[in-house]
Amino acid sequence: MRLFFVLCIVIGAITLGMLAFWPQITGFSEFSAIEESNGTRIGAILPLSGSGSRTGEAARNGMLLALEDLHSEVELLFDDSQNDAKTALSAMQKLRSVNRVQLFVTWLSASSNALSPVVESEKSVLLYGSAVDPPAEKYSFVFKNHTSVAADCKILAHLLQGKKGAGFMANHDSTHLCLAEFKATGFSFPVEFFQKGETDYRTSLSKLKAIHPEFLLIRTNTIETENILRQLREIDFGPVQIVCPTVGAVACDFEGVSEFSDVLQNAIGTDFYLGEENPKVKAFLERYRSRFGATAIADAVYGYEDVFILHQAASSCKDKEPFSVCVQNALLSQEFEGLDGKIRFDANGVIQRPSYVLHFDGNRWVK
Repeated sequence: MRLFFVLCIVIGAITLGMLAFWPQITGFSEFSAIEESNGTRIGAILPLSGSGSRTGEAARNGMLLALEDLHSEVELLFDDSQNDAKTALSAMQKLRSVNRVQLFVTWLSASSNALSPVVESEKSVLLYGSAVDPPAEKYSFVFKNHTSVAADCKILAHLLQGKKGAGFMANHDSTHLCLAEFKATGFSFPVEFFQKGETDYRTSLSKLKAIHPEFLLIRTNTIETENILRQLREIDFGPVQIVCPTVGAVACDFEGVSEFSDVLQNAIGTDFYLGEENPKVKAFLERYRSRFGATAIADAVYGYEDVFILHQAASSCKDKEPFSVCVQNALLSQEFEGLDGKIRFDANGVIQRPSYVLHFDGNRWVK
């Protein structure tokens, strides 16, 4: 009898101990807390290190500003994709299983392409920032808020007709979408590709120098452009018009870009335009610089808008089941307040927004 009593005390103590640590074991109390607060929980899988870190950091900063505006209405859970498909998939699995996330944001095509089929099969919702349209066009639970590299390259190809060109480009999907638009417009020019992680481009650039092109089409990952511009100068490439589709996303716009005003003389590009003549945009730019000590690129705006877009859609789906299907329909049917005006998704889940031709004026990119 005494042994039975002792066993009961021991079992009770173990049970109480497990209950004390149950939230850490299961994550359930964290999930319950967000349910009770009626907040919108968003998992942001961004390239915060590696080749896409510049755009990933800008997107995160924009999202943090949105979080400040929405206060306790939104919970953001960040994870680093490292611009790598497997890392992004691992992050999504953790956010789903531990944090019960159903709404995701990701950046760049490696993560977008990897996460899209998973989101589709599990009926979550993904909003991505990338210059390529196919994930959104292919999958019904996947949406895109960004400019389109295909549309931008079509604009540039028409502007450059009659000129002799060459290309120096990262070997990834957005590059080939861009080149397809130039080919469709009648261009045929040599292209040198480089791979992720390369840092010495002199041999490839020297090959292109030998043909004396009038313009050089650059499509890079986000940390290479400064190195490319420096090496163009080092090999004395000669006068050539630099062409940059989606200026911000390919890092033709960065802190200290005016150092390369000689190389970028007469350069043109395309992007979402952050014009200070719009009071809302001007206030955002000033706030961003004050908060982060840097100039906002377009990805910061997309990140800021993404939080409001998902929150608006999710708020209209409170207590509606299945939740993700309701959010999907809300994204397709509702109009959203973008930083520069009203925006909405088309039937393929691709945001409709203008892209502008930009020129480098010696210090910065202007419309």
